[in-house]
Amino acid sequence: MRFQIDHVTTYRYDRPVTLSPHLLRLQPRTDPTQRVLNALLTLDPSPTRCIETIDLDGNTVTRVLFPDTPLTSLRVQMRCEVETLRSNPFDFLLEPWATRLPLQASAPLQQQLLPYLGGGRRTFQRWTRWRCNWLMSSGTRRPLTPWPSSGN
Repeated sequence: MRFQIDHVTTYRYDRPVTLSPHLLRLQPRTDPTQRVLNALLTLDPSPTRCIETIDLDGNTVTRVLFPDTPLTSLRVQMRCEVETLRSNPFDFLLEPWATRLPLQASAPLQQQLLPYLGGGRRTFQRWTRWRCNWLMSSGTRRPLTPWPSSGN
C-alpha cells in the first residue's frame, strides 16, 4: 500500500526574529516494513544550508541554517510517498511485559529509554503511571494530567 504524507507547519511571529539552527525529523524511515519512495522538504524562507544526517536511532535528521535576516514567519513543508511492505499492519508480537498496565519494562529496556524520558528509573516509572492514566481516561473526555517535566 502506498501513502502520500503532507505535513505543513507555519510559524508566525508578532515581531521580526532571526532563526537559530533547526533540527528537523520529518522524514519517515525506511526499514524492513516500509520504504520511502520520495521525500521533498520545502522551507520558506529558503535556508542558507541543509545538512542531512542519520541519528543514532536510524532516523533522517536535517540540520537547517537560516540567514541572519529578520523575518516574521517560517513555513516548513514535508511531502513524502511511503510504501508499506506488510500485508497485515497488526503483524507483530508484543512482549509479555507490554500486554499489561502499568508497563513493567526490563532494566535493560528502561536504560535504553532514558534518553527519551530525561531521567532515571523513577522517571520511567512516573512515565508509565502517567501513560496508564492517559490510556484509561482517553475515552472520558476529561482533561489529562500533563507529563511532568522536572523532578525524579
